[in-house]
Amino acid sequence: MRMTDEKDLNEVLCVKNVVKTMNGNEKNNGNSLETKVYKKRWLILGLFIVYTGMSNFQWIQYSIVSNIVSRYYGVSSLAVDWTAMAFMGYYLIFIFPATYMVNRWGLRWSNIIGCCVTCLGSWIKVLSVSPDRFWVTFIGQSLVASTQTIILTLPGRLAAQWFAADELSTATSLSIFGNQMGIALSFLITPIIVKNHENLDDIGAGLSHLFWGVAIILTVALILIVILFEDDPKIPPSKTRALQKLNEMQVEESLIEPIKRLFKNKYYMSLCNSYGLSIGVLNAVGTLLNQIYLVHFENGEEDAGRIGLVMIITGMIGSVSFGVILDKTHKYKYFLVGYVALGYEMCAEYTYPESEGITAGILNVANNVYGIVLILIMGRLLEDVQRRQDARNSVHYVGVEQSEKSNERNGLEKN
Repeated sequence: MRMTDEKDLNEVLCVKNVVKTMNGNEKNNGNSLETKVYKKRWLILGLFIVYTGMSNFQWIQYSIVSNIVSRYYGVSSLAVDWTAMAFMGYYLIFIFPATYMVNRWGLRWSNIIGCCVTCLGSWIKVLSVSPDRFWVTFIGQSLVASTQTIILTLPGRLAAQWFAADELSTATSLSIFGNQMGIALSFLITPIIVKNHENLDDIGAGLSHLFWGVAIILTVALILIVILFEDDPKIPPSKTRALQKLNEMQVEESLIEPIKRLFKNKYYMSLCNSYGLSIGVLNAVGTLLNQIYLVHFENGEEDAGRIGLVMIITGMIGSVSFGVILDKTHKYKYFLVGYVALGYEMCAEYTYPESEGITAGILNVANNVYGIVLILIMGRLLEDVQRRQDARNSVHYVGVEQSEKSNERNGLEKN
């Protein structure tokens, strides 16, 4: 963690006398830690919501119209699934470098780098609208996916650095609300814009409109983040954050030590397992929703998107509602159903005073591992279901054809 000079230390503590004990901790002789909540916290949160929402919009962008993308680019459904699984796979690869970067460079530069890479990937996808350029679109998608290692570790950190103690669950829930809103909009908008036309050029036009819209919005968001986004308020918003910041100033620690402590925390490991399985199932169903639906309902791309929209919206309502209730009650174990947002808040509670970036990062490793495994298993099962469905349709078609021929022969014989 970063060392900070004496001037920064004075911004954290408003004390007249500080007595150092033998173990290096500091006691406050009747003086309180100074805290202040800034109005700008809502602007910071709003910018974060917009850019992370547009990043997550692209997660499901291809797989919700999997059959159309597969036909346009001439690739298998598994290749299309990997455009979504890339978000999970790259997370596992870059989690520790990204966590180090967040702890080393702070909130502002982490968000600028994340938004910049996401924006670059979006513009590369604008150039991929051609049936022979699936590799180009996958490169762009990979760049966007690589920033998930930054995005998914920041909601708890942003809330802790900018919001008061009684606002933490609400702020974290709103951050997740933005992420989920991006996914919900992708479920809704993508099937409307990208239609299953007979002409491939018409499909390409739909993809082009989609890519251009996302790239322009992210470019505007990047400019605003560079101009307006700040790392840390001068005065911490809560006593908990003030003490945590003081600890960061006094102790320079490698990334390995907190990770070792986390793996020894049985409550944290239980949370990782249960959270990972719950969110992994959600990720798998969201990725394969198009294929699950179209096995039974032909030309149902828009209906599949609406199902995904309802699935995400109901989860968003639950997450935000439970986040507000948690700020008032702190009854964590009674609200596990709103797990997407509450997982981060419970993570912070179980692991304080560890860095939110590290704890949230490892928490998300679990759901990405579960997600990839479940997608691969469910994908194979869906292929088997599709084969059986095709076989039944073929038998039905042959049976109908034979019945029609038999009826024709019987009619001729009667005549």
